[in-house]
Amino acid sequence: MNNYLINNNEPKILPANETQCKSQKNNIIEQNDREIFELPSGCLSGTILRLSCKGPTEQKFYSFSIKNRMLENDTIATVRFSPTSDSNVTADRYSLQEQTFTVRFNGGELNKDVPLKCEVKTEKEEILDFVCILPIRAEGVLYENNDGLVVIMGATGPKGEKGDNNLNDETTDLHVKSINSSALVPTKAAPSASLFSIVNKVYETRSFNLPNRPIEITMHRGGKARIIENTVYNAVNSYRAHQEISFEFDIQSTATDGKFIIWHDNKTNRLLDYSLELRTSTYEDLKSLRFSDFKNTPYYDVVKLSSLDEWCQFIAKVNRPFYPEIKRFETIDQVTQIVKTIQSYGLSHLATFQNGVYSVLEHVRSLDSKCRVGYLQFGEDNNIDSAIKKMQTLGNGVLLWQIDTVSQDPSIVQKCIDADVGLSVWTAENDRNFLKALKTGTTSVMCNNYPVQAF
Repeated sequence: MNNYLINNNEPKILPANETQCKSQKNNIIEQNDREIFELPSGCLSGTILRLSCKGPTEQKFYSFSIKNRMLENDTIATVRFSPTSDSNVTADRYSLQEQTFTVRFNGGELNKDVPLKCEVKTEKEEILDFVCILPIRAEGVLYENNDGLVVIMGATGPKGEKGDNNLNDETTDLHVKSINSSALVPTKAAPSASLFSIVNKVYETRSFNLPNRPIEITMHRGGKARIIENTVYNAVNSYRAHQEISFEFDIQSTATDGKFIIWHDNKTNRLLDYSLELRTSTYEDLKSLRFSDFKNTPYYDVVKLSSLDEWCQFIAKVNRPFYPEIKRFETIDQVTQIVKTIQSYGLSHLATFQNGVYSVLEHVRSLDSKCRVGYLQFGEDNNIDSAIKKMQTLGNGVLLWQIDTVSQDPSIVQKCIDADVGLSVWTAENDRNFLKALKTGTTSVMCNNYPVQAF
């Protein structure tokens, strides 16, 4: 399994030959690429540790290991953090385990770097102290550094009292290493608002009542980050930011080895470092490729194309609804294999199998009575009334229709409600398209990015 989902006590993202610390010049340690920090051996007094940033309204957990500094048979007795400049930053939710501890930081003022003094007392009554620098940045604001890489600053880490929820300590956020804060240029500084305040505002203006179920936000291609779409790595980061989301991804069969890779295009040249045809390539060929925009970063050898099994393992862990699109296959037996693979993980009740050919969905239904089937617009049938009848025939069906089509004919929503057929609209490429979808009255929207813009 890839490094970001390995079963280990600590999240790992750097390749094995990379050092854990970026630098130790002038006794300053910078570690922007992971959330567990290993302090160096020797005296800690005067050591400064630079943490990964958080937003001013985030509640974010950080873990520290001081095993390099403590005696082998010693353990942590108490830990206390205190801010030295900003009393709005608070530390709570401490948890201690032998020579590692975790703490949650809250609050803070936007665009401030807050020093936090830490004092650790061990069972053998040794006192260890050091200082952390906590950068606090705007939530949902994108920055671009000198390398042209997009860095998500703040609002990307664990949320709330439960931290990273079901993912525990086996995953890590996507941070870009070696961030030069003085070189960061904001590219989007718009205000943000909660999803439900947006929904309420839209439904009020159209005299709608809010639906009695939440708006379903489905992350298109796992949350279509432009450089790592359709990967479990991308889905992990989407989930850690928003635990209520659903997922969509594209399944394709490989050439001759009976395996399935998750990818959208017919070729790999758009995002990967070598051009291969999906239909003529083996699973191992495709797994050997790397995302070209990650070249010269620690992620180049870490993030790879994902398999169907890897996606199933992730979905089983987070227990969220998902929309696997049966994108390309050579024989109907391969469709059977896809369905049975998802069944083997006990995920039928969470799955909505997508395809634009009715006979394919009929075959899926013959194999699995628990799943949903999703009929894609622009497959073989673009007629809404005919498509609704077909989904009624199969049962537990949903139409996946374009936002613009539904926006031009809002009666489609009521037709689906009357027929007890689900409706999910695609694809909201930005917040404006998301609001266009909500104005039709639909409650399920497929999005490239989680909607945050306030209008």
